[in-house]
Parts: sequence; structure tokens; C-alpha cells
Amino acid sequence: MSVSVPIISGYPQLRGLTFVAGLQPFFSDDDIENIMFAYAISKYGHGHLRQTRGNGVRYFEHPRAVAWILADELNIYDWELICTALLHDVVEDTWIMTEHRNQLNFGKRVCMDVKYMTHDKDQMTPADYYQRFYTVGSWRAVACKLADRLHNLRTMRDVPVEKQGRKLQETREMFTPLFKLAAELTPKEYQNSISSLCEMIIEEVCTLEAELAM
Repeated sequence: MSVSVPIISGYPQLRGLTFVAGLQPFFSDDDIENIMFAYAISKYGHGHLRQTRGNGVRYFEHPRAVAWILADELNIYDWELICTALLHDVVEDTWIMTEHRNQLNFGKRVCMDVKYMTHDKDQMTPADYYQRFYTVGSWRAVACKLADRLHNLRTMRDVPVEKQGRKLQETREMFTPLFKLAAELTPKEYQNSISSLCEMIIEEVCTLEAELAM
């Protein structure tokens, strides 16, 4: 899958119709219904609170971009993974979806993967948070976390230089070890996709580090 969509500052310029049209050839009608339900929940949940990212872009653009990376760039056609990407910040950042309601709507795997993605900074250190991915053994959670980091790297030029440095160091220390775990957990049909995802992260880190060194 490769749909021609303009990219501005790391954000694919998508509308709902473009998003669903890009996915439809690769998913069943039931899968599309689940994905677009997750899309609507994420869009409404983040939009109702008027949440934005640090650069002023509405927050929903981030989970949608993560889902688009997985489906469009990496050709991973797994509806539960796409739903996880769309919902990965909803439970943590909005009131619209509880863990219980998430499971009722999307099943246990999506519910648990969203839970694994959620980082309660008051209850869990960064080291403990990343260690959890090794404990739970969910390839979808790891793939979603890697795609999440890739998009954060692509949009990092809008944040202060000091924060860029911290995030790049965190990526090298915490994410590079996840590459091996991702390779071990991911089903064979998506191994090449996950390998490409890891390479994209490394390339983005190297590019950003070179820019900061100028």
C-alpha cells in the first residue's frame, strides 16, 4: 500500500475518507468498521478536549499518523494493531474511553496493547515502562511503540533543542534494544516490515543528531 499523501512537518495530510480509502483494499468490511470506530473515538476524544501537541497541531494527527505509518509505509494489515495505534493515547489522555469499555468494543488484545502503551509517569519509571514490553511479549504493542517513536522523531524539529537531545538519547538507550525483541516476537509475514521500521528509526536519529551537531 502506498497512497500519495502530502507530508507537512512529519504529518500526513489526511482526511477520514482518504484514510479509509487507503485501507479498504486490504481489510475486511468488519475490520474497517472496527478501525473507523477507533478512528472516531480517537478523533472525538482528543478533539473534544481541544488537545494539541507542542507545535500547536491538533493531537489526533499523531495517533492517525502512527496508524498510517504502520499500514501505508510498512504494509502491516492487522486491524488490531491499527486500532491500537489510533487508541494508544485515548485511555491515558482523555475521559472518553476506559480500559473496560475499550475491551468491550475492541476485544482483549487491543485493550491490553493500549494498556501496555500507557505510561503513568507517576507510577512507573521510564526504565520500568520499557521493561514491560519484554514482560508482556506482545508484538503489536512493540510495533506500535516503535511506530509511535518514529513519528515523534519525525516531528521533533518543532521542539526545543534540549528536549530533542533527551529524546534522541532515550531512543538510543531504550528503543535500540527493542529492535531485537520486535524481531523475535513479530510474525514471519511482517518481519521485513518491522526490520524496515527499525531502520527508519535509526536513520531519523542519525539525521537529527547530525542537524543538532551543526
